[in-house]
Amino acid sequence: MNGSNENSNNSGRIIGALSGVLISVLWVCLVFFIESWNNTQHTQMNLHNPLIAWIYFGPLPIFIMAGYFYFTRLSGPESKNTQQLAALKGLLAGFFVWIVVIFSLPDSGNGSIFFPTVGGFLLMIVLITTFQGKNPV
Repeated sequence: MNGSNENSNNSGRIIGALSGVLISVLWVCLVFFIESWNNTQHTQMNLHNPLIAWIYFGPLPIFIMAGYFYFTRLSGPESKNTQQLAALKGLLAGFFVWIVVIFSLPDSGNGSIFFPTVGGFLLMIVLITTFQGKNPV
């Protein structure tokens, strides 16, 4: 009995993560379509602007975690659901806080997107850890 519940929980994890990846791909396509709507010469992503790059890539871990949470919330223990919800809150908070940080950066219109994007993901990790620390298992 316990083995079948564990198998359904594992399949829920896999389906949740894959649905999050699918939503992430759809998000990138949607942002690209919106970005290129008014510009007929636009054939590639505008990743020179850190804000645009963050709008492309910042929500990806949010979508993956949301899919994972959606498909595993009913089959897992309450403490695990609370921990996953805290992680989702940390990702959301990190995304919006990092948008404010990017706006406050000097010369945020040009330059490398690597460090601003990695900085946003590191902020998300810090906030996940902080939110999960407030809700110990």
